[in-house]
Amino acid sequence: MNEPGGAVRWVAAIFVALHGLVHLMGVVLLWKLAEPGGLRYADAVPVPGTAAGYVIGLGWLAAGAVLVVAAWLLAMRKPVWPVIALVGALLSSAVILVNPGQAYAGLIANAAVLGLAAMGWLATRARPT
Repeated sequence: MNEPGGAVRWVAAIFVALHGLVHLMGVVLLWKLAEPGGLRYADAVPVPGTAAGYVIGLGWLAAGAVLVVAAWLLAMRKPVWPVIALVGALLSSAVILVNPGQAYAGLIANAAVLGLAAMGWLATRARPT
């Protein structure tokens, strides 16, 4: 972390990873394993424990996993991380939009991830090769 911007990179990576891990709440809810935090089965769309619930829950799992991978790539200074973060944020937004009332804060987090990815992409283009 002694390189310029190292602390900022780690803070950004932790933010992206935490956002990805929060997606586990959607998985747990839609797979009807528990009602995490303030999430309730009665408010969930689709209905938890149904085939649709398992499919959308898988989407939550995929989005979270992609965001965690993006965070790891960012922490490891891999130049591909912004593309992976973009995919993760888009997947995340897609599953959030199924039921935005329960995860509107996730859309704000996705906007932040997209902003970080844009800055990361621009930074890789500005570096001399």
